[in-house]
Amino acid sequence: MRSRRRMIALVSFLAINASVLVCAKKVEAVSRPEQIVGTWSLVSIYEEDAGGEDVDSFGANPEGHLVLDRSGHFSLEIFGERRKSAAHSQVIRTSADAQSLLQSSLAYFGTYSIGEDSGSLTLTVQRSLFPNLDNAVLQSSITLSANSLELESAGALTPTGAAYSHLRWRRVAD
Repeated sequence: MRSRRRMIALVSFLAINASVLVCAKKVEAVSRPEQIVGTWSLVSIYEEDAGGEDVDSFGANPEGHLVLDRSGHFSLEIFGERRKSAAHSQVIRTSADAQSLLQSSLAYFGTYSIGEDSGSLTLTVQRSLFPNLDNAVLQSSITLSANSLELESAGALTPTGAAYSHLRWRRVAD
């Protein structure tokens, strides 16, 4: 009787471990490009200029979304907390209105690719809120976990004019 219980316990243990290994292999089989697909919400953004000084384009509590689809297209929007309504109803009528809105806004879309090493992301901007970014190629290193994505770029100027940028995103639940 005792050996039968041991045998049942051993078979159960092996079955559970085998199913855990199969599940782990399925998770490993998902490629980095597949893991990055989805909608991401901005958690934080930190930028510095070439001299190492903070660049505060968006204020303390910016909001944004990054959408990366399976076919290699992306859309990115970031809006700062200091956005103000146009002075004259809902129409932008003055250059001061336009400047106020643009200083804390960033939006662009295009295509993306993941580097062969899976540690880099390249965004090819098709169109941007700022025409000087149209057709730009932006590169970042990436750190990715199940629900967190970090993008870090250094060396070239970022869309906000910073020399260094670190963005942290959280996956939006389905």
